[in-house]
Amino acid sequence: MLLEIQDLTKSYTGPDGTVPVLQGISLSLAAGEALALTGESGSGKSTLLHLIGGLDRADGGRISVNGQEVTALDDAGRAALRREKIGIIFQQFNLIPSLTVRDNIRFQARLAGRDDPAWAATLIDALGLGDQLAKYPEELSGGQQQRVAIARTLAARPALILADEPTGNLDEETADRVLDQLSRLVSEAGTALVLVTHSSVLAARMSRQHHLSHGCLS
Repeated sequence: MLLEIQDLTKSYTGPDGTVPVLQGISLSLAAGEALALTGESGSGKSTLLHLIGGLDRADGGRISVNGQEVTALDDAGRAALRREKIGIIFQQFNLIPSLTVRDNIRFQARLAGRDDPAWAATLIDALGLGDQLAKYPEELSGGQQQRVAIARTLAARPALILADEPTGNLDEETADRVLDQLSRLVSEAGTALVLVTHSSVLAARMSRQHHLSHGCLS
């Protein structure tokens, strides 16, 4: 299994004391699989994504990505794991404003030592970005920036992609097209995908679905 999670727990301390967010989460995901994670706002979906990506630390349990135990790594180790094995598509895009679209797309791949101009060209064509390459992020629409963020993540050929509402800033037609391309490219690249979404329609298009409620998966 590319992703394995066992008995994962996480809580936060608030004004009224300790608030449990995740309570004994367990799941596994193989290469080429796409998992949709649904649930109400505040159910812990983004928290789970952050724990898998090593952006936060779990209280208990175990996470393994491509054979490497995330929960045993220090800050530097988790940063290296994200650079080498995990791609994250944020809601906020997080594009580098001083870089062109072309350089933004290839930035993560260069950090990972997997810069492949031919693969980048394939992604640029698939996501309809060929006429935007010389532009800077501030010159793009929200939908275009989202497509650049998706291309940047896939360009590095990560073993695992974590996507937090990746079509949330797109109109319905563009969202459908981008999701089609994301699913196809994930399958072709042998990558696993965990997709957080509020949309039952988008979730139904993934190969697997889990619903998160009151800190537990169903």
